[in-house]
Amino acid sequence: MNLEGSVRALGNPARWQLTALGSFLSQSKRTSNGALPILGVDLRQGVRKRSDGDGRPAPSEDLSNYKLVRMGDVVMNRLGKPHGSVGVSDFEGITSPAYWVLHVNNEVAHPRFVHFLLRSAHMIAEYNRLGKHMPPNQFDLSWENFRSIVVPMPSIVDQWRIANFLDAETSRLDQLSRLRLTQLPLLTERGQREKLSQIEGYEPTWLELRRAGARVTTGPFGTALSAAEYVHGAVPVINPTHIKDSRINPSLSETVPPEVAIRLRRHMLRAGDMVVGRKGDIGRSALVNSDQDGWICGSDSIAIHFDQSRLSPAYIAHVLSIDSVREQLLARSVTATMPSLSEGNLLSLRIPYLDMQLQRKLVGKFDTDGEHVTSLSVSMSRQADVLTERRQALITAAVTGQLDVTTARSGVRV
Repeated sequence: MNLEGSVRALGNPARWQLTALGSFLSQSKRTSNGALPILGVDLRQGVRKRSDGDGRPAPSEDLSNYKLVRMGDVVMNRLGKPHGSVGVSDFEGITSPAYWVLHVNNEVAHPRFVHFLLRSAHMIAEYNRLGKHMPPNQFDLSWENFRSIVVPMPSIVDQWRIANFLDAETSRLDQLSRLRLTQLPLLTERGQREKLSQIEGYEPTWLELRRAGARVTTGPFGTALSAAEYVHGAVPVINPTHIKDSRINPSLSETVPPEVAIRLRRHMLRAGDMVVGRKGDIGRSALVNSDQDGWICGSDSIAIHFDQSRLSPAYIAHVLSIDSVREQLLARSVTATMPSLSEGNLLSLRIPYLDMQLQRKLVGKFDTDGEHVTSLSVSMSRQADVLTERRQALITAAVTGQLDVTTARSGVRV
């Protein structure tokens, strides 16, 4: 069974020997007593040690049937999606019985070469072609289909050379990608510092929000809304989970019919209001625009209403995005089972107050600066994506013989 798709199109330019995976990979079903670290496998890292809070389902309490993994073994998740969750382990440990643990015949294959081979783009495409797709979004690759895949295999010496080349070049690409992604939050932090510095340059008066011309309304509590009163696609009810990147993104499933919304009219949001999270992500906020007029402030939110002759809602939106101001909110929150912000605590928040002319001037400056930061962030994210694409292309080219690693250079400089 030969590879199809990209490999069929590319052929075997280096004239390597065609070899079935089953000739150098064999399943190991050894188990352990559970004293070793638990290992997982994913697309980005390959095999890694599991940790609490890694976002994956908790391991079974009974680890007696977990498979033993030796250093140099291949661990592969054959279920889920055919996304390349496979790699050679640098650790000794145990892993889920649902995973394959494969022993590499070192006389035929170098484990690090196998690591890159099995994670290359053309192999992932082959898993997708040979696997069985099952709803919803499930996938299963049989051992017989996997072991029958035939690949061009270079000599052990060439495998060693290719693996060393890819170790070095992928590390360089990964380092550059990490640098780009590390710069993204630094851009935001710098923007926040500059924002506060520009405000303080005008020597503001620090006033409580209530004295600066604001009042607040908390969302309905207790039995004001019952589960039966929620319907699909009516008047949205806005809570902190619906606020992202200072924008309101309502859920079609968290809405109430118009007759219920009328009963809750004192909790209605109006254009120019600001909705602020009082539970969960405290201080997460967004301005209400004209299209959102009449939506309902949820029970985990507080609506701020402004005297717009004294306060610019857009200015306050920028102020609340400053870390030191949000830290005030967190410090004022009441902690019981979870932090919660009261109306009084929000109204007592001290803000840097300026006259309306300066508020409007700063809003224009902050908006322009924000557009510049957004443009840089998009550019850096795209660069990280391009580096990831180049990494995968480099691996595929090297393990299929398209790239002669003895003379190749990646062209990447860190």
